[in-house]
Amino acid sequence: LGFIKLWRYNYEKTFSKFLNSPTMGINREYLERQFESMDTFVKYITILGEFSATILSVTQETIGEVLKNYMEMLKDGTQPKTFKEFYEYWSKEIDKAYDKLFSTDDFSKLIAELTDATMIFKMRLDELMEDYLSFVPVPTKTEMDSLYKTVYELKKELKNTRKELDELKQDM
Repeated sequence: LGFIKLWRYNYEKTFSKFLNSPTMGINREYLERQFESMDTFVKYITILGEFSATILSVTQETIGEVLKNYMEMLKDGTQPKTFKEFYEYWSKEIDKAYDKLFSTDDFSKLIAELTDATMIFKMRLDELMEDYLSFVPVPTKTEMDSLYKTVYELKKELKNTRKELDELKQDM
């Protein structure tokens, strides 16, 4: 977890700045979008790694405690007698640990960062895909959305026109 945080910090102070620097040339806009997408992807992956490592570290600590407590219960003769009893004991302990983790401010900030990073990466990736698709004869989402909107507006206009025509017929 410490390594991931350090890697993320160093990335944002170094390589991220390079990817977000202005570019020049004929394909400047495409290059900037590619760099921006790469930057958002790396930020997403590092935050996802931190999120996963946080949960994994709590899981490892809890399993260690459960096994340590189980060994003490073995000495006392109070250990769970069946696998089901052991599973229920382990499940209860892991639930407590997760509840404790999930109620911390740091974890909720991490979830917020992960959600934001996921959304930003998805948006940048969609924009980049539309750029790539513009070179092939395939309609993009933006073009399809525009087409759907035009069809919807035309249907609405046709409905209103029919309604007006019916009213005019009734008046005659």
